[in-house]
Amino acid sequence: MEIRIDGDEVLKLASSLVKIPSENPPGNECDLADFLESKMREIGFKVSRYDFKPGRPNIIGELGSGREGRLIYDGHLDTVPAGNPDLWIERDPFSGRIIDGKLYGRGSADMKASIAAFLSAAEAVADEIEGKILVFLVSDEEVSGMGTNDILSRGYRADMAVVGEPTGLDVMIAHKGGVKWRLLTFGRSAHSSSPERGINAIYQMAEACLEIRRLSERLRMRRNSLLDHPSISLNTIKGGEKDNVVPSLCEASIDRRLVLGENVEDAESELKNILEGIKRRDKEFRYRLERYRYVPPSMTSPDAKIVRVMREAVKEVMGVEPKISGFTATCEMVHLVNHGIQTVIFGPGRIEQAHEINEYADVSEIVRAAEIYAHLILKASRRE
Repeated sequence: MEIRIDGDEVLKLASSLVKIPSENPPGNECDLADFLESKMREIGFKVSRYDFKPGRPNIIGELGSGREGRLIYDGHLDTVPAGNPDLWIERDPFSGRIIDGKLYGRGSADMKASIAAFLSAAEAVADEIEGKILVFLVSDEEVSGMGTNDILSRGYRADMAVVGEPTGLDVMIAHKGGVKWRLLTFGRSAHSSSPERGINAIYQMAEACLEIRRLSERLRMRRNSLLDHPSISLNTIKGGEKDNVVPSLCEASIDRRLVLGENVEDAESELKNILEGIKRRDKEFRYRLERYRYVPPSMTSPDAKIVRVMREAVKEVMGVEPKISGFTATCEMVHLVNHGIQTVIFGPGRIEQAHEINEYADVSEIVRAAEIYAHLILKASRRE
C-alpha cells in the first residue's frame, strides 16, 4: 500500500519537541511528557502515564484493534544538559530551528527526532494496524536507565521492539555495555607553604590518570566486528578544599564501555590491577574504587524476525539494503532483550552528534525515518 507521510508535519513535531527542555540532570521531563501525552491521544493512542520515580514520568501508548502486542517502540524523554548557551547557534540550545537542512537543538538527534518520526508514522497507518503496537516513552535514561525495565516489570510485552536511538538509518543489532566507577584518592592535609608535610591527593590521582590513559590506548587494539572496540574514559575530576591547603581528597568518574564477550568483573579486575601497580610503586598511594552503574552489552540474532522486517522496511523506502552494525553506546535495548523481546536499534541522527554542542539531525533522515517506521509498523503488526 502507498503510505503518505507529510514531511512538513513530521519536522514541525520534531521541532516542537526540541523546543521543550528536558535536561537530565536535573530531570525535568514533565512538560515534554504533557505535550506528548496530548499528541498521542490526538493520534488515537490509549495512553497510560505514571511516575516510576517522584516527578519522573513514564508513558505507555497502545494503538491498534488487537489484543496482542506485536511491536514496541522505545524512546526516552530526557536529554543530557545543554551546556553553555553561548556556544550554540543563535545562543539557543532549544531553538528547534532548521538551518541548511539540519534540525538543531539539544535532543534533536538523541532522540526527539526519532520520537516525532515514529508518532507520525503511527498516525499515518493507524487504520491499517493488525494486532497492537506499543510506545514506551521513558524518563531518566541518561542517568539511571531503568525506565523501560520498570514498564516491562508491569507486564507490558510485544513480539519485537525497536529502540529509536540515532543510527543514521543503519540497522543495529547490538550495543555496548557500560560500567561507571567513582575513584577516590586519599592524601594528608598540610599548609601549602610546607607541602612536604602532607600527601597531595591530586598528585595521587594524576598517577592514576596517566595509567588509565595508557589502558585506553591498549583497549583500542581489541577489535570487535560489530562494536568497534572497548574504551575507558576519565570524565570528571574534583579535589581540594582551599587554595592554600594540600588536598587530602580527590575524586574522579570513570566510564568503561564493554563489547560483546566482556563482563564487568574482568573489566573491574583489569582496572584494579593497574591501581594496585601504582600502590606497589608508591607506598603512600591510597584509593577506593566504587562502582555505581552497570549495563551489560546485548545482541539480537541477525536471523531474528525484527531484523528481517526492519531490513525490508528500509529497503522499500531507500531502495538499498541497510548496513547491519552495532550501537557504540548503551541503551534500553538490554532490558527488552532480557525480557525475551527481539530488538533492533534504528533512528534518524547520528550518535556522533548526541551530547555535542550544536547537536543536530538531518531533516532528510527524519522524514525518511518516518516512512521507514510506517512500513515497519505494518510488517511487524501482521501475524505470519
